[in-house]
Amino acid sequence: MEFTYKIALEDLVAFNRFLLDRSSLMRVAFFTAWLVVPFLCLISFLALVAIDGYSNVTLFLALVGGLFLVVFPLLFPLIHGPLISFYLRLYMSSLDLRGMVGAATLIFTDESVLEVTERTRSEYPWKSILSVETTDDHAFLFVTGISALVLPRKGFADESQFYTARDFALSRFKAQGGPNNEKTMPEEGFGHG
Repeated sequence: MEFTYKIALEDLVAFNRFLLDRSSLMRVAFFTAWLVVPFLCLISFLALVAIDGYSNVTLFLALVGGLFLVVFPLLFPLIHGPLISFYLRLYMSSLDLRGMVGAATLIFTDESVLEVTERTRSEYPWKSILSVETTDDHAFLFVTGISALVLPRKGFADESQFYTARDFALSRFKAQGGPNNEKTMPEEGFGHG
């Protein structure tokens, strides 16, 4: 079974976001920023009052700081994900992504999956696939803990080809006795608006 599709920069951003969303370290960083930043602002204001007293400048800063203390915890979860995606996109745009972005062909057999891109030709026995994980728009066939074959729904000429490829990968992975790591996550993961 052979599938040809296109991988876009956005698909690599989505894959990296998927990895970050699964990371417990990212959750710690998210909650730390969400809670610590307002706390540090409050401590700074109290230090300013202790040093400067209740001057007009201090009262103005208290008003601005109070507004920040209310708005930041509400907005941070909404801007965190898009900001991470923006920085991933910015960074990846500066790299040579030939072989990662562009046309790709997957050839599925009962024994293996072969990926052919502009620069690579890689074959993986189904038993070496660590997991097959899906979102609304992607399927990821993990070959290591941090690398995967990326199947983007929008990269296929016909959406039904994506579902056929995804379903075949899931069935072969399970048939080969792979660990039961299949996961389904919504496209927007943890802490992202």
